[in-house]
Amino acid sequence: MLEGGVDCKIGMWRGLIAPAGIPPEAIAFWERTLAAATATPEWQAELAKKYWANTYMAGAPERAFLDEERVQMTSALGELGLLPARTSIAAK
Repeated sequence: MLEGGVDCKIGMWRGLIAPAGIPPEAIAFWERTLAAATATPEWQAELAKKYWANTYMAGAPERAFLDEERVQMTSALGELGLLPARTSIAAK
């Protein structure tokens, strides 16, 4: 994605996170509810007003996105030397 003419690899996003083990019915409820909320004309107007991209996702696409986000963030933090050094048990 281009951000201000620069190829932006990591953009801003917001998420809703639930505790582990919530029932499938609860997941389905929130996916339906959030999909409906983000499809409203009011939400679309807010996106336009704030120059936000519509990046709503749920389910498998969201999990794939978060997996890729973890890879990119780990790579970037590693390149900056901001990750703790890994030690092996054999080295102790």
